[in-house]
Amino acid sequence: MNDDLEKRYLSVIEDNDNVSKTNVLSEFFFLLLGIFLICSAIYFSADYIAGVVIDNMTNEKQLKIEKLLSGDRVKTINAHNEEIKRLSQIKKRIVRMDKNLQGKSKFPIYEADMKEINAFVMPDGKIYFTSGLLDKINDEQILTFILAHELGHYAHRDHLKSIGRQIISATLLSLISFGQKDITSVVNGFSFADSISHSQKQEKMADLYANKVVLKLYGTNKGAIDFFEFLKKEEKVPEFLYYISTHPSNDARINLLKEQKAD
Repeated sequence: MNDDLEKRYLSVIEDNDNVSKTNVLSEFFFLLLGIFLICSAIYFSADYIAGVVIDNMTNEKQLKIEKLLSGDRVKTINAHNEEIKRLSQIKKRIVRMDKNLQGKSKFPIYEADMKEINAFVMPDGKIYFTSGLLDKINDEQILTFILAHELGHYAHRDHLKSIGRQIISATLLSLISFGQKDITSVVNGFSFADSISHSQKQEKMADLYANKVVLKLYGTNKGAIDFFEFLKKEEKVPEFLYYISTHPSNDARINLLKEQKAD
């Protein structure tokens, strides 16, 4: 009698569409794997997704977002007013060369009251040369390369693309980690390494952009190469530290510029 009941029970289960015929744990594992693969695909496509969104954004929207992201937090001085005026004239020549720079920011140039040798561009197009840089460098070709490098970041919309990429990445990585501390630590480490790689890629593209500019304006990029040779002596940074730096090593940048010839 018991054998008959068991056969009838098994028969009912086999014929019931609402009863899973596979291992529940196995299904759960494949579900998680599927979610992980989808999230990973989106994560590794974050550059492309952010790029498509930003590149198809109107100039008006871009300028509004840039204004929100920027501010006047940098202390400025006028110790090198003549150099700033000279750079402003060079800037006009560069802007005329690239449609991606036209009809957007006016790209005002300021001297930042900072001792370090540096230059940077804000999301709204304000460009700053530090006093430390202007104290030590007055070569026109070098200053043009530095200026073009910062304009290259703006032309490529690096600020906006980086922010868009970070939003996508942070959202997905938080989902993948499931709030677990151990997983979160691993994910954060991976995210940091990936952001370093992304930043170095942007710097490389800005270097190539600036190199094209100086080659077109001066017919040579000797000044650009001399600049990185100068930085090598000034910074004296061990080569291995560039693996965790947002910028490529000076040697790598010199080799990159030497490879690019005039059109």
